[in-house]
Amino acid sequence: AGAGGVGGTECSKPDDCPALETTCGVRTCDAGTCAIDSVAAGTPCSEMGGAVCNGMGTCVACINGADCAAGVCVDNECLAPACDDAVANGTETDVDCGGPDCAPCNNGQQCMSGSDCSSAFCDPTNTPPLCAACTGHDDCAAVADSYCEAGVCTPKKVNGAACGAASECSSGFCPSPEGVCCNSVCDQKCLSCAQVATNVADGTCGPIVACIDGDGCCAPGCSAQMDSDCVLLSLDVGAQTSTHTTIDSTRGMWFTAPTAFVIKELRVPTTVGAGAQSIQVVKFANVPPEFPATTVNFITLHYSVNTPGSGVVAVNIPVAQGDHIGVMGGRNSTTPGYLSISYGPPTPYGTTIFGQPVSLHRLVYQHNMANMIAGPLSSETGGPPIGRVEINYGL
Repeated sequence: AGAGGVGGTECSKPDDCPALETTCGVRTCDAGTCAIDSVAAGTPCSEMGGAVCNGMGTCVACINGADCAAGVCVDNECLAPACDDAVANGTETDVDCGGPDCAPCNNGQQCMSGSDCSSAFCDPTNTPPLCAACTGHDDCAAVADSYCEAGVCTPKKVNGAACGAASECSSGFCPSPEGVCCNSVCDQKCLSCAQVATNVADGTCGPIVACIDGDGCCAPGCSAQMDSDCVLLSLDVGAQTSTHTTIDSTRGMWFTAPTAFVIKELRVPTTVGAGAQSIQVVKFANVPPEFPATTVNFITLHYSVNTPGSGVVAVNIPVAQGDHIGVMGGRNSTTPGYLSISYGPPTPYGTTIFGQPVSLHRLVYQHNMANMIAGPLSSETGGPPIGRVEINYGL
């Protein structure tokens, strides 16, 4: 305790001393002289709005951070929480970080939610939970519309932004090879999400209009000289084994498309003669039934009759993966009213479309298609030859 004088007043007991006694200062009579003894620092008090004695006889608000709700005491005054006071206080989750008012915490500091962390991931497996680097997209589930990138839960990207995976995009679509977030899956041939291919904004799926080598599409107006994708491929239909000349039947082939493509050119082989050619292309709703059963559940995609000359018939018939396509044709024989058909290998004949395996099956029509568009059709197995029609295709 320290002593404060009271003017050297003589006394025989403390009550003889005129000074006012406070919680922090007690009157004493020491060797006949009045004095004030200061009580120990930290003693509770209430004078002048204070809370603790400072050890020098004065009641003050605080003498250290423990006396303050926010843990900060400067010049015997309690300060409000701040983000630079080196104390975890207020709404902070660790020292000067976290909560709604301060900057996010670094990895290894305490947190209550991802918003408290610079990584946006608050790892609940620690006690207490600590900010940590995310290691996968699941770590970012608590942060709306985000994904894990380089240890940080990052807001998902808008359409048109560069991406490496669909998980990076708000739309959930990052088609390859464009590598931009897209407004749809955009995975069909001749569609793209890249402006360089579509002439619309990056991130908007649209038809390819540019002639670009290697993009897997031959855009309208492009040619093989401008775009290697425009080179047509010929479907291998096998070698001719015989010519079948008939007045009342037509034979062809049918297959289930293993991938999408476009039939561009058709021709009945001239190995059966030089007469005018007739060709029909159909799409079945289902696999055609085995002869003698028939089906009319199909639509005609192309029908041309008595086309003169030895050249190809130009068409543009898009075929989707899984379509059941039938093609048949013949050339007029030297005998009026008869049709000559090019017979090929026995059914089924294995071949490919864009490198994808496909089987060609015999297609049967019991009338001369040069006289009428085909009606009831059948499939026929067991080894009879397919009816050959040359097909050139592309994209």
